[in-house]
Amino acid sequence: MNLIPLRTAVIAGTCAVALSFVAVPAFADVDPGTGLDTSTSQTTDPASTDPTATDPTDATDDDGMDDSGDVSDDDASDTSTQNGGATAAPVAPLPAEQGKPKQHFAHTVFTPKEIAKKGIKVEYTGLTAGATYQPFYSTGQSGGELTDPKTASKKGTVSFTYKLSKAEKKSFGALGAVYTIGLRGEQTALDLTQQISVKYDSDLTWKPAERHGGKVTLTVSVDKDDAAGKAGDWKKAEVEFQKKVGSTWVTVKTVKTNAKGVASATITSGKKVWRAVLETSLTVIGATSAGHTK
Repeated sequence: MNLIPLRTAVIAGTCAVALSFVAVPAFADVDPGTGLDTSTSQTTDPASTDPTATDPTDATDDDGMDDSGDVSDDDASDTSTQNGGATAAPVAPLPAEQGKPKQHFAHTVFTPKEIAKKGIKVEYTGLTAGATYQPFYSTGQSGGELTDPKTASKKGTVSFTYKLSKAEKKSFGALGAVYTIGLRGEQTALDLTQQISVKYDSDLTWKPAERHGGKVTLTVSVDKDDAAGKAGDWKKAEVEFQKKVGSTWVTVKTVKTNAKGVASATITSGKKVWRAVLETSLTVIGATSAGHTK
């Protein structure tokens, strides 16, 4: 990934990866001035004490001041012409896409080992056949070209797998990294983006419910992947047990998992639809169980 300043259309967002990049210096306003000597020092001729006396060089001095004023006016006029005289021609907008572009990412959340080993696989469909497109990335603070430009096939597709370099694995493949991968049209008006996260994956699995009298105990097991991509019990994770009321999910109980990654909630028996929700964090992607009727 070659760092270059990011076009303003890209930033959305978000980026959490600290990357080194070259800052673009701000351009200061420059006042060219007139070139005239503005010194206020004066020299008095001691021989001239008569306030009514006339200096024989007045006419010459006046001419000199006029000439100086003429030069100043010319300079100012030239500078004004140089700074504001030329107007850039308007840029014609790019034509719209002929199809319905869509992006298909094999994964958008990776474990550090997974992204380092497999890279980022992406496919775009519905593009303009034969048109060229530029894959790019953005961290929110910087961005640049991801690969060389790609040409859409006759079917309007572009697909590639981006493999991180050794240096990029330490930043783009680090746990907690969040950045954007996108595709921008060079001949058509297109700008598609997708956020990529490097986190532990997680999931929730329902265990058999236990009934006792007018109560029922709902139980889920929770696991998460580690940096090596291996799943294990997740202890002390907060699980929300939610009941569906109309079209809204309402949290009834929030329970932390035990040392074996198990969370249980005892609720009143009845034919209701339940689900368990594990909130996302900086390093773990959240998960939601399937509906569970009890």
